[in-house]
Amino acid sequence: MFMSLIICTKDRASQLQRCLDEIAAASIPSCDLEIILVDNGSKDSTNEVIKTFAGKSPVKVSSVLCEKAGLGLARNFGLAAAKGEWLLFTDDDCYVDKSFFTEFFGFASFTSNSKTDTRDIRYGSGPIVPYDELHHPLVASLAVHEIKLIKPKTLIGAGWVQGANMFFHRSIFEKIGPFNDKMGSGTPFACEDIEMAARASLAGFVGAQLPFFKVVHHHKRHIGSAEATSTIESYDYGRGAYYSSLLDLGVPEAWKLWEACIDFKNIKQSDVRLRLAREFEGAAKYLANVKIE
Repeated sequence: MFMSLIICTKDRASQLQRCLDEIAAASIPSCDLEIILVDNGSKDSTNEVIKTFAGKSPVKVSSVLCEKAGLGLARNFGLAAAKGEWLLFTDDDCYVDKSFFTEFFGFASFTSNSKTDTRDIRYGSGPIVPYDELHHPLVASLAVHEIKLIKPKTLIGAGWVQGANMFFHRSIFEKIGPFNDKMGSGTPFACEDIEMAARASLAGFVGAQLPFFKVVHHHKRHIGSAEATSTIESYDYGRGAYYSSLLDLGVPEAWKLWEACIDFKNIKQSDVRLRLAREFEGAAKYLANVKIE
């Protein structure tokens, strides 16, 4: 199998339906492609939506049940079921572009034959575009207009790789293991995507932001809404957990990464201080809740 698209979902049947409709409308490249749908313990009609899609899909569809909450864990269930050499991830509130699969296939095929640095790319993100101007741009969006390489051993900043549109070569998971199952939506620490990418970088893999294949993010958290504010604040909390996860891995340079991201110029402003306080809280709780093996 050349590539697998893994989507985790929970209690958003109608949103998942639109997501799958867009996948069905996308162009399919001349390669082995499969869709892995992970139901993270839904109580609504998600299972029926998945069954209906599987019965009509022109490509192989596998349904996986992960009853315990947590996006990192759910992604791992998807990984265990996937057969692809390349593992792609998006969310149930995202719509793939019609050329999403063909563009990724073109990139992945090119890496096998290219004589440039891009042949070594093994993980990264593509563009994540807000659904419309009402959608808050700070909620899981990523503008990518050109190839931006992430050199091996780079300490990755939060947001460089985002789960709404990310990819990994299977060799990464074979070398460093799966996603951190203590992280992700459904846990206190929403940062399983960047934590996985950071470990890939530290293990010596080349990453990139690539402009070729995009998704539209229909998250419905509008500018000025309480939902948008709450989500952005949860990112602060998760960012702190991410920094402490690096420390937990024995990476002291995490302190420098954290320091570089603090807005010291405006440190006396209440919003800057509150953001830093949430990062400290997330970092402390992650360290307190992760068992030492």
